[in-house]
Amino acid sequence: MASKTTSIPVLDFYGDGLEPGTPSWAQLSAEVGHAAREFGCFEALWPTSVADRQLLFPKIKEVFALPVETKRKNVYEDPLSGYNGPHRPFTNLESLGINGADSLQGVEDFTNVLWPQGNPDFSEAVYLFLKKLSEFGGIVSRMVLENLGVEKYHDGLMETLDCHVRMMHYKHPLNGVSRIEGLGAHADSNFLTILFQDEVNGLEVLNKQGQWIPVLPSPNSLIVIVGVTLVAWANERIHAPLHRVSMIGEKDRYSMALFMMSKAGKMVRTPEELVDEQHPLIFKPFDYFKFRRMYLSEFERFNLSNPSEACLAALKEYAGI
Repeated sequence: MASKTTSIPVLDFYGDGLEPGTPSWAQLSAEVGHAAREFGCFEALWPTSVADRQLLFPKIKEVFALPVETKRKNVYEDPLSGYNGPHRPFTNLESLGINGADSLQGVEDFTNVLWPQGNPDFSEAVYLFLKKLSEFGGIVSRMVLENLGVEKYHDGLMETLDCHVRMMHYKHPLNGVSRIEGLGAHADSNFLTILFQDEVNGLEVLNKQGQWIPVLPSPNSLIVIVGVTLVAWANERIHAPLHRVSMIGEKDRYSMALFMMSKAGKMVRTPEELVDEQHPLIFKPFDYFKFRRMYLSEFERFNLSNPSEACLAALKEYAGI
């Protein structure tokens, strides 16, 4: 099932009859488990993503073409869930967010804020795509848990997760500058990230050998990235990679990321099957949103003291044993 690997594993999700218990599922599941352990990410060849790009990216560009005062109406209780303009540590990035992104109501709430007169074409197209993206995330999550030997927890775990989406716009370098940092080096704090991007590259991943490697996906693929919360849940049996976006050339970059994250008030708790003499328990149960608030409030301290593992270091300080 694996395609040729360039910088990170490339896994083929086009297979017919990809159902749990089938040989094709078992083989792909093993490859997903290996990628989660050794790379913390992979490229997924995924049906329909070419057509989805042709439909979705004009709509994403439509959002960012709105006046700044309109985009600033994208507000949620969590300050990083709504509109963010270019600022540190996101030096060249403009983004907007959709909470409850796997529900039609969540997408319509977002749409009606930006277009009070309504924009049903946008709502329907974005919701249908995000619903598929969420279902794909469930498949990947099940495969990761299978390889950890704890697949019995999958359905219950999925009930504790929400989907948040960010649409992102990176501006290209100006004034003779050849390269700019679009998004600083970081590990995602959430459970699992699925990235859907246009034809403008820029994503780079730090491998375990300490080398920054470019991720150059094909037009029919997604990028899957393990987050620190899943690493904690799995008792550090998998890897959350440091990654960044570097902008070169004369084109802006647009992308959409679905973040699977624990719901507020739901505790992240390592299954007892993943704890033994060789793998002692590393994290106490914790509330993801309380941890995230702490981490964001003290971001500079962690980033300056341990930039290569800032998020994981923060979690170990917050919930480590």
